[in-house]
Amino acid sequence: MPGRSGIQSSSVPAITTSSELAAKAFEAKGVDVTAFTTHVKDETTFLLPIADKAAKVEGIMKPAMDAVLSGKKPVSSLSDANEQVNALFK
Repeated sequence: MPGRSGIQSSSVPAITTSSELAAKAFEAKGVDVTAFTTHVKDETTFLLPIADKAAKVEGIMKPAMDAVLSGKKPVSSLSDANEQVNALFK
C-alpha cells in the first residue's frame, strides 16, 4: 500500500480524490465498494450525535448487539436495550 496516492489501497480514504482512486482500484480487483461510497455520492452522510452518556449507551448497546449478532438473542431483544438507552435521557 503506497500511502496517500490511493493507487494501491486497503481502505477507502476520506479525501474525495483519493476515495475515487481507491474505488477504481478496488473495482479493478472485482471488489464492490458501493456500500462505502453510495452515501458520499448521494450526499446522505451525517455526523453521529454526541451523547453526554456515550459510555453508558455503549455499555447497554454493545452486549445487546453482540448477543443478537451471535444468534444468542433475537432481534426483538433490542427493544429492551432501546428502552434502557431512552431511560438514560429522561
